Amino acid sequence: MHLTVLDEPSMPDRPDASLDVVLFAVLTCIPGNDAQRRLVGELSRVLKPGGMLYLSDLLLQDDERNRDRYARFAEPYRTYGDFETGDGAVCRNHPSDWFTSLLADFEIATPAESPSPP
Repeated sequence: MHLTVLDEPSMPDRPDASLDVVLFAVLTCIPGNDAQRRLVGELSRVLKPGGMLYLSDLLLQDDERNRDRYARFAEPYRTYGDFETGDGAVCRNHPSDWFTSLLADFEIATPAESPSPP
């Protein structure tokens, strides 16, 4: 197994259709829609046909703390769900329909359909 941390949504050292599995966590750290689309496009490029993309992320939260920060940062970032952390990082929690749109070119496996470990 080889793990790589990407600073940019690009994997020029990986040829097309060269990976069986890509694990990605978390889109929350990439707040821009275009950057997320570029990343998913690149991951799709390097996956073999029938390969698996495992994506872990956070949906919009409905607690008071998160509702307040989503509202506070919605205007400056123009997206409800964007927020800044205490150290100034910009993050995003997503509505579930964002993943439907972002991953439209993928076949989505539900937990019941996921393969059992060997």
